[in-house]
Amino acid sequence: MNEIQNRWSFTLYCCLTALAPLFAQTQGEQVDSLALQETGLKDVPSFVFDNYQLKVLNLSENTLTEIPPDIAKLKHLEKLDLSYNELSTLPPEIWSLYNLKDLDLGYNQLIFIPPYIDNLSKLTKLNLRANNFAVLPPEIGKLQKLTEFSISENKLSALPVEFWTLINLEELQLWKNKISPLPADIGKLDKLTMLGLSDNHLSKLPVEILKLKKLTYLNLSHNLLTSLPEGFGKLNQLSWLELWENNLKVLPADIGKLNQLTFLHLSDNQLTTIPAEIGDLNQLNFLDLRNNQLTALPREIGKLDKLTALYLEGNPISQFEQERIKSLLPNCNIHF
Repeated sequence: MNEIQNRWSFTLYCCLTALAPLFAQTQGEQVDSLALQETGLKDVPSFVFDNYQLKVLNLSENTLTEIPPDIAKLKHLEKLDLSYNELSTLPPEIWSLYNLKDLDLGYNQLIFIPPYIDNLSKLTKLNLRANNFAVLPPEIGKLQKLTEFSISENKLSALPVEFWTLINLEELQLWKNKISPLPADIGKLDKLTMLGLSDNHLSKLPVEILKLKKLTYLNLSHNLLTSLPEGFGKLNQLSWLELWENNLKVLPADIGKLNQLTFLHLSDNQLTTIPAEIGDLNQLNFLDLRNNQLTALPREIGKLDKLTALYLEGNPISQFEQERIKSLLPNCNIHF
């Protein structure tokens, strides 16, 4: 009984917390932040639009199918979260919220972003993940303050040429689209520290990707890559690299120059050998080589004294070679 009472009390607390702004509104109080996520809303309560000084509004994880035009009243809004709803359209008034800096529209059913998105010139973060976008308007290139942008899990085969003028981007997530090829213009985004391109149709990387020397995270998994561009080791700030589920047959020797790398995922390729330079990755603690065609590893693998996890399942490695690898890496958890 006590457990049931505790759960009921916690549920009541959560509901009261979420509805506190409503009680404040009935007393004529203005608030600058409303957190109404996960409250079962099917419609936006009218009291929301009476808070003219509102700066932060979170309506995520409800079942909203529309946003009223009254959203235009919230002229001071800086952060708006409408993610995880059932929105298929947005009112034009959304694009008149000139003070928005952070807009999250992820996990809805949207198919269209209008040209006047460029009204939101103060945006620094924009999330369009998991909708049904097949194109973006050229005007998105005018959002010059953007530092974080995600349009993963959509239907893009290309981005407008104007997109590549967003030179202040630091984080770009494009995974699970249909992008091919990756244009050379990617090299213009030289402030990027995180780049997600997994689950696309990339068969080749432009050499210009090597200009992204601030990258610390790069995910190229589940593509059609057969090789990496010469000079890949120039991306020497990388600490996380995912290349699994491609068609890689060899790794460039200068992969050993990625001396900040801690995580390297290479499973499900066609690798028959690993270059001796792998031993120069002295910060590496995770290495996944499953489901390749490896029969042996170079003795230099023993130099990886920080390696704690090595995955080798699905390779034709003899029992003798397994024992040799174990002796080279006595402190590593190895999976054959």
